[in-house]
Amino acid sequence: MPKQTELTKPLAVGLQEAARLLGISKSLAYKLAATGEIPTVSMGERRRIVPMAAIEKLVAQWEN
Repeated sequence: MPKQTELTKPLAVGLQEAARLLGISKSLAYKLAATGEIPTVSMGERRRIVPMAAIEKLVAQWEN
């Protein structure tokens, strides 16, 4: 079990947080999610989350 002082990375974040991490606007993040360029997972009817692995993969692709 991690110590309380250790920082742990979340497995997934909301689209707004994903936009912030990627350095793009929220509206662009929603557009990219709608086209499937940003993969999302549905959490109920309205909530969509982005796996951190997908964010890291996108960053690696955009760097090349």
